[in-house]
Formats: sequence, C-alpha cells, structure tokens
Amino acid sequence: MATFTSFEYVHNDFLDEFDVSSRDGAFEYTQIAQDRVIEQDFVDVHLSGDVVRGRKLKDLRLSSDRTLNKLSTKVQKTGLPEGSLYATHCELLNRLSKKILTQLQGTGVLPSNAQSIVFIDHHDHAPVGHPGDASQAPDLLAIYNNPDKKYLVKKSKSQYHEFPYTQVISIVENKTEKTIPQGRPQITLYLSQHMAARPDMPGLYGLTVNPKHYQILWADASGITASPQLQWSNLTPLASYIRSLYHPPARHHLFDPAISSPIITREAMPNNKKKVVTVVTWTIKHDGVEYVGCKLIFIGTIFGRRTTVFTFHRSDNDRFAVFKSYYKDTARRFDETRIINHIHADGVVPGVVRLLPDTDTEHEEGTDETRNTGETIETARPASEKVLHRVKKQVAMGSTGEEFSEAKSVKDLLMAVYDAVEVHRTLVNERHVLHRDISFHNVMMYPRHRETVRSSGKQIMKNPAKFIDDVLEVANDENDKSRSLLIDFDNSATLHEPESENKENKELAHRTGTPRYIARSVRAGEVLERDFATFTPMPKLQGDVLELYKKVYSAETYDKYQDQPGITHGGTVIDESEELEMPPFHHRPDHDVESMYWVLFKTLLLAYPDAPYAEPTPKFDSAWAAIRDHTISSVYDTRIPILSHGVHTIEQILHPRLSSLAPLLVSLGRQVKPEYAYLSPSPPADHLHEAFRRILLQHIVNMDDPIPLRPGWSRDDRSRRPIEGIIGGPVFVKRRAEDMTEEEATEAEKRHAKKMKTRPYGQLDGPSGQTRESCVTTDSRH
Repeated sequence: MATFTSFEYVHNDFLDEFDVSSRDGAFEYTQIAQDRVIEQDFVDVHLSGDVVRGRKLKDLRLSSDRTLNKLSTKVQKTGLPEGSLYATHCELLNRLSKKILTQLQGTGVLPSNAQSIVFIDHHDHAPVGHPGDASQAPDLLAIYNNPDKKYLVKKSKSQYHEFPYTQVISIVENKTEKTIPQGRPQITLYLSQHMAARPDMPGLYGLTVNPKHYQILWADASGITASPQLQWSNLTPLASYIRSLYHPPARHHLFDPAISSPIITREAMPNNKKKVVTVVTWTIKHDGVEYVGCKLIFIGTIFGRRTTVFTFHRSDNDRFAVFKSYYKDTARRFDETRIINHIHADGVVPGVVRLLPDTDTEHEEGTDETRNTGETIETARPASEKVLHRVKKQVAMGSTGEEFSEAKSVKDLLMAVYDAVEVHRTLVNERHVLHRDISFHNVMMYPRHRETVRSSGKQIMKNPAKFIDDVLEVANDENDKSRSLLIDFDNSATLHEPESENKENKELAHRTGTPRYIARSVRAGEVLERDFATFTPMPKLQGDVLELYKKVYSAETYDKYQDQPGITHGGTVIDESEELEMPPFHHRPDHDVESMYWVLFKTLLLAYPDAPYAEPTPKFDSAWAAIRDHTISSVYDTRIPILSHGVHTIEQILHPRLSSLAPLLVSLGRQVKPEYAYLSPSPPADHLHEAFRRILLQHIVNMDDPIPLRPGWSRDDRSRRPIEGIIGGPVFVKRRAEDMTEEEATEAEKRHAKKMKTRPYGQLDGPSGQTRESCVTTDSRH
C-alpha cells in the first residue's frame, strides 16, 4: 500500500451519489435526499431517553430552570448578528451538560470522576489534524473537560483556535433567521469532514441552531438522518442530545475500541520551516495485539463502505502490517476476508494480497469487531429500501506495494500491468473470482510481502501463471514472481453461469466500481448500444516474440485464441433480430480488463518522464478532464471518444517523450472498445486477457529504451513547470512549499515570467486539479 502525502475521498459506491466532502456536494446531498434525511421519530430512535440501563433518571426540571429559560429566550431573538450568539449558545449547552452529568452520576450510570462535556466557540478557525487539511470551521465544538488555555485566541476569554479534531466529539452550527436554509447542508459538510478526520468514531452527532428552532443529526456509514425542526420552548430533545454524548443509545457507536490513542505531532515541511503540518498516528487493536504508531494512508467514501487503511512499520526491523476497516452491507453475501481465504485455499496465488498469517484461516466470514472489541459495531438505522445496514469489518494484511504513479520507468509500469492481467486471469480461470473494482488504488507495483511463501509454511498454487520475468527469463528468487499486487476484494464475487438464478449471479448484476476506471457497460448497468458491435481481430504476434510466446505458453495456447474465418474472439456478431434473446447484463471478466486499460491510460497520461518540461496541450487537458470528471450519474460517458483516437491524437495527449506509446494505447483501446455481448457464442472468459497479453508482450520485448520516469510526479501539477533557479539556469520545482521558501519561489516566478514573457504558473489556463481524487485524502478508498 502506497503512502500518500495527501488524502482522497474516492467516490467508490453507487449507493452514494454525492461527494459530501465538498461544500457543493453537501448542499446537493441534503437537498436531493430531503425525504430520507428527516425521521419523525428521530428523538425516540436516535437519542438517549430518561431510562438508561433500565434505570429511570431523575427529572431535570428544565422548565423551572430560570437561567435556561433566559438563555433560551435570548437565542430566539431575531436581527442579531450570528457571532453575537456563540457565547450564549455555549452557556446554554454547557448548563444543560452540567445538569445531565450530575443526573447520570447521581443515578450511577456514570462514575463520579466521569469527564464533563464542554461546548466551546471555535467559529473562526478549523480544527487541526485533518488528513486533507480541510479549512471549514464549525461554530461550536463539543469536547471533554475544559480546554487548555493555550487554545484561547489572543485577547479573548471565550474564543478558541487550533483545537485538534482528535478531541472533538460533536459539532454545532449556528445560523441567523436569514441563513436558516444553509444550516443542515452546512452541518452535513462538517459531519463528513469530521468523520474523515476521526476514523475512530463510527458515528457522530451534530446540531444546528437558529432563532426559530434547532435540529439534531446523526451520521454514520449508512448516511445522515435528522430530527424534525424542534422548538426552543421544548428543551427536552436538546437535553437528550447531550445525554447521548455521555451515554449513547444502542447501536449508536461514538468510539471504536479497535482504533484509539491518537498521537499528535507538529512537523515542519522540508525546506520550508515556516509551514508546519499536524501529523496523527493511531493505535490499532487486532486479535488482541496493539499496533502503536499506525499511519492513516487512505480514506474512502464517508457515507458508504467508509474504507480506511492504516500502515504499521517497526523501525527496528522490516516487519509491517496493513490494516483495512470498512462497513459491509449486511445484505451482500461476499466478504473480503472470505474471498481472499478462498483464493489462497489451495496454494498461494502470486500477485494477490495476503492476510497476516495469524488471522487468515480461522475465521472464514472475516474479522468483525466482535473479535477485536467484544461488540459488533454497526450502523444505527435498520435496512430498508433507502437505507443500507452496515457492519464494520477489519482486515489485517501482510502485503504492500506502490501505486503506478511511483513507477521508475515506463517498462517497469508495462511489466506490472502485464502481470496484473495474468493475476486477474488466474483468479477468473482457477479460482472463479471476479474482482469488480480494478482501479488506480487497487492494482499496485513493486510488491512486498511480510513473509515469503516458504517462511509462512505454505505452498505456491500448482501451475502458477507465467509472469513477465518468466517470459523474459529475468532472474527472480521470489516464490511470488508477480510484479503487481491486486488488493481490495470487498467488491469481489464468485463466477457462475449467467443463466443461473442463484444469489451469486444476482450479485454480478449489481453495478460496482470506481467512476474513473469502471467499464462503460458496468457504468450503464446494461449492454452497450449496437454502435459498439464492430470488432477488432485477436492480435497476431510477429517474429521472435511469437516464438518466445510459444516457448513459454505453448503453440496450442496461441492457436486456441486465434481467429478463424468469419469468427472473431470465438464468436460471430448476432443479428439485430436476435438481440431480444441476449442474456441480461452482468459483470464479466472483460469488464475488469477494460478497467485495467483506463488505469494504464490515466497513468501514462499523467506520467512525468525524466525529460525536459513540456507544457500540457489542450488535447491533454481534454483527455484528463474526460477521465477526471467522469461520474456515474451523468448521461454521457465522457471517456468514450478516447477509444476512437488515432495514433496522432494520442501522441498529442501524451508527453512528447512518451509518444512512442501511442500505438500501444491505440491497439489496446481497439480491443477494449467493442461490446462483446453481441458475439455468439460468447467469447472465452479470458479472451481480452489474451489480447492484452499479446499486445503488451510485443511492446515490452521491442522496447529498447525503458523511458525513465519521475516517481510521484504528475503532469497535472502545473507547479512543476521550469522556473529560473536561484543559483542560475532552469530548474524543476516539485512543490513550491517544499523546495523553496515562499519568497524565493515568488521572485523566481517573476524573473521567469519576465524573461519568457508569459504568465506566472498560478495563472495558467486548464483544470484546477480540485477533484475527488486529487484534492483530499482519494484512494487512495485510496
């Protein structure tokens, strides 16, 4: 698993149509989901009442509390600026909190030394420690105990700043009568933002207040639900909200015992000591063992599977572990741990992620929180037509690798893709497993395993795939010779005949994948239109490459996939009159191979060769926008034109140093473009794997130049254009904040702009780069 320097919210679940990690997404999510957000019985279902642990609590006598009544009256005044009421709301909530703590302690629900919950004003500053450097600032924060005075704003007695996310347990948004409609959308944004920063919080309460009413919200992996608008004349629900922070009702989990003890450090950026970032590490508990100092490297869709990935590495040896937690839809049969165990059951499959040896066989159904914490962590709402019920799972893995953007050369990249296709082919043919979410984050290169196959006491599967090192006779002492690593099997399913009506086959009819890389037919949830019924023949190898293929894979294998007169990829095009008899849509193996194409295309599109700078062309901008901005909900698939581009156009899209790869991408694209459902009989399950094997092998063998790349660099990062160096001569700037001081970079920009008679790079045209996959985390799930 690669370590990311930034975090992404990867939109990876069809059941979540909106990315609420952005302000616009939060507003859209709330407005579209209006009918399913409000629960009329919210107070009874999602808040703690006056009976806790079977004990009837003493009446708080809220109506007779004069101070509370005065504060309640004050917050209902209209015409006041928003900022004038922060202190009043804090005073009201803190008075309620104190009464409730006394109530719970007096009844024995909480011990006498229980921490108090305090609400503070933090409206001018975002909390610190967010993995994506989120800048939004909730008005009030709920924390444990009185805050340290070091967080006080200078010359202020009640306003705080730079308070860490790791100490915040709830958030409050205040609105005036003119901005009431913005209250719930804005608190939705803050809730998703907070959940990204707190992987240890399965759920989170929020509160929005205004002069007319208040509203309470609950957020967890199944989404957000809210109470009706509640009147200030009735403070009982507000008291129940605070009581829930002290002692939440059943199935409302505020903390995950398996993720705990955050450690916060402040570190200066390299070569720019003025820029300081907050780094948070966590303790992960798994199978009774605590792993201290785990780093969060990936955050997925907040309202969905909510995948989070941590890495653990001991500095005194090379032992490492990767921990992945996610919230599984209980209605879905397949479980990632079960799938991986099935894959490796009859011998380790090279190129597939491995579970830690002490946890990979005993629990066939996967690791849920019952094993780690003694309780099952689940989402609060029961399953319905509009709500998915989810249960938290945790997987511990002993495999890791790097993303394709870390490739040291184009040849390394193509060899990794070659092996990834072979690994996927093995899963389809030998293990009857379909991955169904091939994406940039789920296919890795330069793999490392915590233990070799020999040291783990296991055996490699019989007749493993022949990988590129086998073909080229490259020395490789590893049992696992794959140059790639497939991970993230929580969308995988087992393969069965399309005609069967069992539950497994119905699973294949579901659309799943990552928007940028999902196959076109899977995106649409149906067979593509007749326009895609034109087919390109199976590629033929030439010369020494053909002989090499036959030597490694056999002449019989080569001939098995060769086209015959009138037959392409094993079938003929059906007549239009027969289309009604076509089987319904289901996820096929060639769909995953198409996703592999989009991963390769995107990687080469953004690849930064070790060569002079070349300004991205308008055709580059257009192609990148087509992939970057592609969504599932849009009417038209913006990526389709790419498959019709010729060699000349692809050359203009790529960096000039990579123009020799244009024929390769065109050849692969022509194999991917057709809709193979129009062939009868259906092609072999691995027909597209075979086409990719041949095209990639021909290109790899013929490569005289490996084409060195700059790992981690991206052509979309316009800050990498050359500027005049401080010492003299053009230099490349990786990131201005890291490689130069602010003053040095600004002066260098001015000199270069004057010399070249062009604009500073900050004013360049083109995409801003603020996308789901590049602005936060997304990947990087990932």
